[in-house]
Amino acid sequence: MFPGLRAAHRILVARRRIVAYHSNTRSNEEDIVVIIDTAATVWWTAGVPVRLVWSGRRWRVTDTPTRLTVTRAELPTAITHAPERTVGWRFQATAEDGETLVVDIVPEGGGWGVARTWT
Repeated sequence: MFPGLRAAHRILVARRRIVAYHSNTRSNEEDIVVIIDTAATVWWTAGVPVRLVWSGRRWRVTDTPTRLTVTRAELPTAITHAPERTVGWRFQATAEDGETLVVDIVPEGGGWGVARTWT
């Protein structure tokens, strides 16, 4: 599936095609970024995610979600409390079978998508 893939390679999941191939400068490993379907259905309570369906599985949010924010780059650095915009959420999610992941979700089209996961 991936020509030249060796045991020292890691596959990082992202969206629907290979989008980047780069060398990991901190080790001899190389990363291959692979994109898969990321669409997720998210349920909200009091403005924060509480559960989602992603990749055909149901997940419960099992910690306190954290907003992922950005500040406009063109603002002066002297502004100590610059306005932030929410660009996603990070939380721990647990599936019905007990598998647990840390998940980043971001707006995608008219809904939400899983941008990154950690085990």
